Amino acid sequence: PGQNYIGREGVYTIQLQNTSEMSITKIGVELSVPNGLQIDTISQQAKINKAAGTLSWQFESIPGNQQQVIQFRAKAIAVGSQICRVNVRTSETASKQMSLQTQVLGRADLSIRVSDSGAPVGIGSKSDFNIEVGVTSIWIVWIARDLRELNVNSYC
Repeated sequence: PGQNYIGREGVYTIQLQNTSEMSITKIGVELSVPNGLQIDTISQQAKINKAAGTLSWQFESIPGNQQQVIQFRAKAIAVGSQICRVNVRTSETASKQMSLQTQVLGRADLSIRVSDSGAPVGIGSKSDFNIEVGVTSIWIVWIARDLRELNVNSYC
């Protein structure tokens, strides 16, 4: 996930796709796991090097127009940018690198805005208030009419 909260689990996927007609052989995949993520489960058996903080996989071949998928679940255990680096090498192709980045937040980022119509309100007349409560990129809008009716809408 691009964003996660501390203590929550995220699902990561590494997809190796052979887009050629020929098989690719002797594929090696190495994943460097940052200290801020704790691996919980892995879909494919891996060789674990705790000292280096890596997981590695070896595949004999991926046939033409086929794919191999590795999925793992990791719990966010430290706040900040957590970057998993993936290195793939084969006997037929050049080495390829990519990264999976997750921004881990320690708590919800909450903001509240209150606004009214801005016009003077006479005694006994109705007024609209717009109260917006935002958590990261999701906003919930409450429109209070006469402070007795409450409508809730959400949008992104």
